[in-house]
Amino acid sequence: MPYSAKRKAKIAAAERATEALSIQFQHKTPSPIPSSSDIQPASGLPLSENPEVHSLDLEEPPLGEQRDSTEDGSSSESSSEIETELTSRQIHHHPPTENKARAALGVLDATIRTRRRTSQGFTYVELDRVTLVRCMAMIACLSLYLEYESNTFIDASLRAAKGQRRGTTYARSIRQWIRQLIKSGDIPLNCWGWWNVSSLEDEDVSNKIKLHLQRVGKYARAQDVVEFLSDPERWLSRSGFWWRAEPKAQYFDGHEQNDVVAYRQNIFVPFCKAVERQRVIYREDGLPIAEQQLVVLEGEKPIIFWFHDKSIFYANDRQQVRWVYIGKHAIPFKKGDGCSIMIADFVCAEFGWLRGANKKSARVVMSPGKNRDGYFTSDRVVEQLQNAVEIAKEQYPDHTYVFIYDNAPSHTKRPVGSISARRMQNGPSKNFSFASTDSQGQKI
Repeated sequence: MPYSAKRKAKIAAAERATEALSIQFQHKTPSPIPSSSDIQPASGLPLSENPEVHSLDLEEPPLGEQRDSTEDGSSSESSSEIETELTSRQIHHHPPTENKARAALGVLDATIRTRRRTSQGFTYVELDRVTLVRCMAMIACLSLYLEYESNTFIDASLRAAKGQRRGTTYARSIRQWIRQLIKSGDIPLNCWGWWNVSSLEDEDVSNKIKLHLQRVGKYARAQDVVEFLSDPERWLSRSGFWWRAEPKAQYFDGHEQNDVVAYRQNIFVPFCKAVERQRVIYREDGLPIAEQQLVVLEGEKPIIFWFHDKSIFYANDRQQVRWVYIGKHAIPFKKGDGCSIMIADFVCAEFGWLRGANKKSARVVMSPGKNRDGYFTSDRVVEQLQNAVEIAKEQYPDHTYVFIYDNAPSHTKRPVGSISARRMQNGPSKNFSFASTDSQGQKI
């Protein structure tokens, strides 16, 4: 049974590849395509009248050909493209049809130049040198392919590459660019010089970042743009955002008063040092220090520090520091802090918030104010502490507890009935009377 023209062309291509391997890959160009007289079509029609012959070129360049050195970088393809070409060498790419080739040639011509409206002639588009050279090579390949019927797609690419003083690797690149243009409509992208340019220079990326920050809201953080940029703080400034803080004066709340320093240095710190062996000491990252072993003698229990945490939240609390767009104007906001709510509770490093059975808690939630729930006085502090001690004994009976408060005035109240100079009068009282008797019981 005679072979078809397609089968004979494949056999001829395989023979050419075998010949290339036998001469140690020294070919500069592949062997010529067999003439039409060497192939007998099965249909009996002349080869020139068979439309399939011209569209069944096989890309089988020598496997050992070396890559061409370039000045404009166009022949030094990316490693991924070269690996794809090598792994897919056995895949036969069909050359473009005449209609597709003419359409691609028209796209390339429109890419390079546009016709003038007022007069005859063309206006040439300002393209970078690499892109222009690639487009001209593609135009030369397609023109040779369409003009001469004897030219196959491979031969046309080889002649176009030779016109650029290149070799077979560049010819293969020309064919890849043309196939990409026909498939997606994109001309080959010149990536030279873009590896050291930030993605923020891309207007689309910059607009997407701004749109994303608008969706997040006015309290957008740098973390919100991590998916766009690897160094968001620097590029947020480039996009017109400022990290601004409201100016505030320094706080002074008496931490360095003499009595406070004396209590801290003479009582609190020595006590913590004394019970350190009975406690689990933690590092800054929250993990226990392995070198600090827990030492509990007979009759002792591990000690846990319960810290009293009290916070007040206001209705008009607002974040003072945020990323502000350069064109953002000031907007009105409510005056003052607004209504407040106070939450007081106990927390420790071992168990977290103090909780008992059935979610029993010593937490106090109140709205401080004269006409509201009053204030967190010393009586309420004592009442909360009694509840906390009761819960701790029930829930954690195998530990000794130390409840630690800050040095607030309500935490250092004198006992009821104690003498206080604040309650004494500044001068003698007219209503002052003193009843006394002598040893005989007579009134003095």
